[in-house]
Amino acid sequence: MPNYNQYKIFCSVAQQLSMTKAAELEHLTTSAISHSIRNLENSLGKKLIEKNGNRIKLTKEGKELYRKIFCHFQAIDKIDREYRLGLKEEKTTKVIATTHTFLNDFLLPNTELLRKAFPNAIFRIETCSMSEVQDLVLSGKADIGLILIDGKEAEDLVTYPIRIIRELFATRDSLISQKEVLPAEKILDYQLVTIHSDSKSFAFYQNHFSKFNVTLKPEIEVRQMDIICQLLRRTNAVGIIYDYLLDILRKEDSSFKELPMQSPLPGRVMAFIKKKSINEDEAWGVFLKKFKVALTKQRT
Repeated sequence: MPNYNQYKIFCSVAQQLSMTKAAELEHLTTSAISHSIRNLENSLGKKLIEKNGNRIKLTKEGKELYRKIFCHFQAIDKIDREYRLGLKEEKTTKVIATTHTFLNDFLLPNTELLRKAFPNAIFRIETCSMSEVQDLVLSGKADIGLILIDGKEAEDLVTYPIRIIRELFATRDSLISQKEVLPAEKILDYQLVTIHSDSKSFAFYQNHFSKFNVTLKPEIEVRQMDIICQLLRRTNAVGIIYDYLLDILRKEDSSFKELPMQSPLPGRVMAFIKKKSINEDEAWGVFLKKFKVALTKQRT
């Protein structure tokens, strides 16, 4: 019969997706970690982990087991800290992962909402690409993430839609008429600035335009959407930016414009994501409602 330590070690391996890191976390050798996982698999009669060289991943049964036990170990760890340290009001750390642009434009202006909803929490913000945000949440290294989604929900994630965000081609080049509806191929005649081509967003753009037999070829690639805005301020380039960022640019300079396209990019949903295995609480629901209201006010 599996014991508590075997489940605890499995939970660490599932979080870290690394025998070596799990061994460091549990203060054991990697061979002891491997031995414990094998014993757990033998006891349950199920394969929990698959190895591919030095990398490991959870099987379907492993993901299901991790989903069921993760929240219980969180509760046990909290109780353990309270009794050992004598802190009934111990501050917990909540990790929020998002992109640099969303941090600046949406989270930072609403930090007071977070503070009021979670008065006993210390917040740590991780800024990275959208695919990395999802990976951090799936691995348990971030509690929640704020990203754009394309309508598909990952198996182990639940999403909370916040608002629709359009991505569009913008410029202030006087040679391009704002009234002219451009074929996608016309964009390739101009200096194009986009998010870096190995990102999830750029893959979204390419997938969309491949339906029209067009391959986007950016001359400048950046990692943060707000840097595209800085480049548009200084050049006559064409850039793919979020609709709300164009509104900001227009307030500074009325010559900025959206380029009407025959094949415009569809809108995507900005949403919070979290793991299905992490229980919701009342404070989280209150924060989401107030966050939506705050964004509506920001927009008007």
